Amino acid sequence: MNELRNLIQSKFNEIQNVECIDSISDDIIEIGKTYFSYELQEDNIGSDMDNNYTMKISITGKIMRKNDSKENTLEIIDLALAEIKTKLKDLNFKYSYKDITLENGIRKILVTGEAKYNEINNKK
Repeated sequence: MNELRNLIQSKFNEIQNVECIDSISDDIIEIGKTYFSYELQEDNIGSDMDNNYTMKISITGKIMRKNDSKENTLEIIDLALAEIKTKLKDLNFKYSYKDITLENGIRKILVTGEAKYNEINNKK
């Protein structure tokens, strides 16, 4: 899982102007910064006769940015979403997203995705 986590994080680190973090509470979000916080889950979904497992990787994340009347916050967060979608496509994730913004002045997009791999491809 560590290699996979490093691969995914390195892809997200390529995104300019988006801070990829473990998690952040709403009251710490700074004006003028876009954040992407995510979690990974790995599930066994089968194996072959040689006990090579087929695994499903799930990602659940949130893009967050505090609304600011001096900018087009919606456009900025949509550009961040487009970048994240591109990185997920590069990693062969099937993804979906949903606007989960509340009335607290913070724009949020929920991003989920999943990919499958067979561990036989990882053997050296």
